[in-house]
Amino acid sequence: MGVPWASLPYQAVEGSLQCFAVAIIIGLLVLVLAILMAYQRYVAKKRPVQHLCRYCGRLVTAVSDCHHAPVREEFLHGVCQECKKDCRLVCSTCKRPV
Repeated sequence: MGVPWASLPYQAVEGSLQCFAVAIIIGLLVLVLAILMAYQRYVAKKRPVQHLCRYCGRLVTAVSDCHHAPVREEFLHGVCQECKKDCRLVCSTCKRPV
């Protein structure tokens, strides 16, 4: 007499190797995604970001509007490195908003 669960679908032993291979591929893809996110957060963030100024037309680094000091950039605004407050990004050449 056979085992009662042998006739149920998805219980075959020969399909487990395929499932294991798919699980490994998905795991590797998640690992690659995590590595790319860590690179973006910790390595690429350190590089200075260049902005195209609308007024003078130059490719410049942005500075703060309060002290004209370097900024730590975030989405659409920055944090002034001198006073540590939120600030707008301005052109380092013409001092107009970027």
